[in-house]
Amino acid sequence: IPTPELGGPPVADPLAGLRTPDQLTPPPTPQVPPTLTGTVNLPPGVYPSITVDDGVTVTLEDGVYVFTEPAGLTIRNGGRVVTRGGDRAAIYLACEDYPTRCSGNGARFLLEPGGQFQVDPPAAGEYAGLSIFADRGNTTPMLLLDDVSLGGALYGPSTPLVLSSAGDVQVDSLLVIGTLRVSNTDLGVAYDPSVPLPGVGRPVLIR
Repeated sequence: IPTPELGGPPVADPLAGLRTPDQLTPPPTPQVPPTLTGTVNLPPGVYPSITVDDGVTVTLEDGVYVFTEPAGLTIRNGGRVVTRGGDRAAIYLACEDYPTRCSGNGARFLLEPGGQFQVDPPAAGEYAGLSIFADRGNTTPMLLLDDVSLGGALYGPSTPLVLSSAGDVQVDSLLVIGTLRVSNTDLGVAYDPSVPLPGVGRPVLIR
């Protein structure tokens, strides 16, 4: 609901005017990745990569998190990435020459089976309602391989998105991606079709 329509007209990138993190005031600053054991609070900033292993819980503080190396943000079986206490975070997947724009493979987002990503998106500011933002030239796939509920938009115009889970994947916001592959899972999209999406109008799935 509503009934799908075949052959709709092309739609321009609704987030084409979104500024990258280096254009924010102030921009995220470089951080040294900490040793990840037990429960760790991670401040916002620019990181090479973060791998969250089994038994580790990383709590993101309020702000923007930029990843520059190919491993990007990797959440392994038994690892958790969360926000708590009203904090909200957005993830940006850049390339190693950040802030130079990507022209191919960049940082990835990988949620392995058994991993958890429970991060509230920002409620205000430039990235309000945005969960994950991949550089517009980043062609490295985002891999969501376990149950996940994305409360914010996922934006990666050149990025393939792969959804594969033994359970359900729920997306309650905008997806702007290069390609979508869904396997071994049910993809749920919940929205009010009477409420237009900014820059798009009535919610649609466009190939």
